[in-house]
Amino acid sequence: METAQTEKFDLPCRKPQLNSSDHLLEIGGGWGGFAVHAARNYGCRITSITISQEQLKYAQEMPGQGALQSDRVSPTDYRQVTGKFDKIVSIEMLRQWEMNISTAISENATNCLKKTGLAIQVITRPASRYESHRRMSTGCRSTSFRGCRLSIGIMNKAINATGDLQLHNLEEMGHHYVRTLASWREKLQPQTGRGSEAGFQRTIIRKWNYYLTSCEAAFSTRNITVVQAVFTRPNNLVSDTVGDPLRQRRRRK
Repeated sequence: METAQTEKFDLPCRKPQLNSSDHLLEIGGGWGGFAVHAARNYGCRITSITISQEQLKYAQEMPGQGALQSDRVSPTDYRQVTGKFDKIVSIEMLRQWEMNISTAISENATNCLKKTGLAIQVITRPASRYESHRRMSTGCRSTSFRGCRLSIGIMNKAINATGDLQLHNLEEMGHHYVRTLASWREKLQPQTGRGSEAGFQRTIIRKWNYYLTSCEAAFSTRNITVVQAVFTRPNNLVSDTVGDPLRQRRRRK
């Protein structure tokens, strides 16, 4: 799991060809793991934004935060970001928003992005089910993620509607999530007693069990999947290894 976690952080670094001269914007910084990994392994300057006070506090206090040096994890809404960035990465944030908000996010990203690249990781579902899912109230939508999982087509439409970014590379990796979710669920089971002792209500533990189990089933039956997409601008004369993580890894070695 630790090796897979490191690889998960490294793919969004290799695909847009992150390097030490880049100023990287991370939209939706989560718990700070990606920002620390990128700074430590690629030496880039990072601005990571989040609107979650809990995640912000954790990211600022987590071990390895010193790798960010003078860079920052900021409590900033994406609509308030100013300046220009060499690369932009967003990992599994768009799934929490409807299409109109996703369009606004991509529009702001377009305005902040220099003539280079944007990498997005997002959980998707078939386009034919998007509208029905958007109107549906499910357990996961009411307790975990309140937005709607986009389809690849709708995500691409939102990106294309706001500027001159175009899809450069798309990789589907949903089959990896089946094994990951099963491992997470197996690791959770022995900890339920400790969770109760720590003050977590049993309903919270059951919700996590339900969430992991239902997502594992959805990924294994291909009702949902996860993709990494790299977008770039016309006339961005980058090498043809952009979006090819295996060639990027060989080049780093």
